[in-house]
Amino acid sequence: MGEKSIQKKQYILKKAREVFVKRGYKDVTMKDIVEACEISRGGLYLYFESTRDIFLAVLKKDINDFELRTNSEEIGTVIRVGDGIATIHGLDHAMYGEIVVFENGVKGMVQDIKRHQIGVILFDSDTGVEQGTKVKRTHKKAGVPVGDGFSGNFSLGG
Repeated sequence: MGEKSIQKKQYILKKAREVFVKRGYKDVTMKDIVEACEISRGGLYLYFESTRDIFLAVLKKDINDFELRTNSEEIGTVIRVGDGIATIHGLDHAMYGEIVVFENGVKGMVQDIKRHQIGVILFDSDTGVEQGTKVKRTHKKAGVPVGDGFSGNFSLGG
């Protein structure tokens, strides 16, 4: 299948998914999908034989997309916590200053990076954060937004 055909099939699946979400599987016909895609019936039948085939292809695509998203998450584990600092193993690609989220919703910021562990300053109480607690990266760095509205509203000294 050529690149154009692959793109067309992906477009059909995207539009068909919208129709299935709106109307439900049992109420969707090939005609509904033809209209949503703005293609001929023959054009649709080149790729799929029935609404069942399309529905299964949509499900398969959603499952594959979901697996890609979950596999791309980097999740670590707390190995110790104390004095508002958690030591975490398994977040090998975390960056200095990156925000991380613990499974109980507490957030923290990476402040120490060692070969096989990182140190994270907790933004909230360490209640509920203990050895074995899961932590995931957000891929976002902590920072203060600065724009023209902040100009002249602070001083650097004296």
